[in-house]
Amino acid sequence: MINLSSAESELHSMVSGCCDGLFIKRCAEFIFSAQVQPFQWTDNSAVRQLAARQGVGRTRHLLAKILWIGQAPTSLNLSDVGTKVLLKSRLYALLFEVGAINPETLEMVGQ
Repeated sequence: MINLSSAESELHSMVSGCCDGLFIKRCAEFIFSAQVQPFQWTDNSAVRQLAARQGVGRTRHLLAKILWIGQAPTSLNLSDVGTKVLLKSRLYALLFEVGAINPETLEMVGQ
């Protein structure tokens, strides 16, 4: 699939993440016998506006509507790993936040 804008790419990614989140939510509710509230965070205001729309209007290629969306500051957006060109220090900081481990030393990456 060819995406015509970064907002379209991020929307597709967000919808995919929401699908995974719903699966994990149901698994967690089954295992823990408790209600789980999933959240989807984004730092892209265009994506947030598209996902929060009531109906599709003149928007083309919109595949799904997301119900729980919050604004994530760019400095804390872990999904930037693998989707943007980042400085080495920034990449290591984000990898540290997700708990990445160096397979050779078995130590956590970055700080």
